[in-house]
Amino acid sequence: MRLNSTRKMKDLNKNFLNKLIRLIYCTIIPGIILQGCSVISTRIITDDEPIQLSHTLNSPSLSETLQFLSLDARIEIDTPDGDLLLFANISYNNIDTLTIQFKDPLKRKLAKLDVFNDEFNFWLQRQGKYYSGVEWPELPISYHIPLIPIQDISRILIGLVPVKSQSVSYRSTFDDYKRMTKIDFVSKNTKESIDISYDQFIQLEKHYWMPTYMKIDYDQNIIIEIHYSQFHLELRKLT
Repeated sequence: MRLNSTRKMKDLNKNFLNKLIRLIYCTIIPGIILQGCSVISTRIITDDEPIQLSHTLNSPSLSETLQFLSLDARIEIDTPDGDLLLFANISYNNIDTLTIQFKDPLKRKLAKLDVFNDEFNFWLQRQGKYYSGVEWPELPISYHIPLIPIQDISRILIGLVPVKSQSVSYRSTFDDYKRMTKIDFVSKNTKESIDISYDQFIQLEKHYWMPTYMKIDYDQNIIIEIHYSQFHLELRKLT
């Protein structure tokens, strides 16, 4: 009886880690859903049209002023293989330096992702395995990895427009507060797509709106819902 129970636990851990890997490479990103603000109207912008990357009118871009940001995330994943719940602690030292600590439902550490510009380091803490580089690795899983550039991950997680890429094109929708409410990515090579939407915004430091809800819809029947809370934002002074 004890042997069978041990085998079942190992199988559950293996399935859990496999789903975690799928989540990381599907896009990467709790608890409290804060007060939302309704969308007044929308404006659609493509990656060929330059825009001011500001969350409010007449304010500097958050990508320019962000010095430090931390937040918590509750991640609910719906896949053809079943549902998965994760938690994460997310921190930025600037817009291009990101760390995500993933935890299981019991808040035990599972994996850690570090992103710096267009490079990543990914540590599967329970398995002792490391991945790093400038391109997402090919993995022996049943889902294709969408071609979201590594350098875009830090911006996508908090609702900022990604940098222009040679491998993907995107179409963004904004409201009158310049809050990005939706972005659709399409691979220029494979034509696979991924749709991301944002909602339930809160205002931070008087000038910036940030979503507390993010939904990722992948064309292989994968849906990821992320609820953010516990924001702490520090801004640098621009001279």
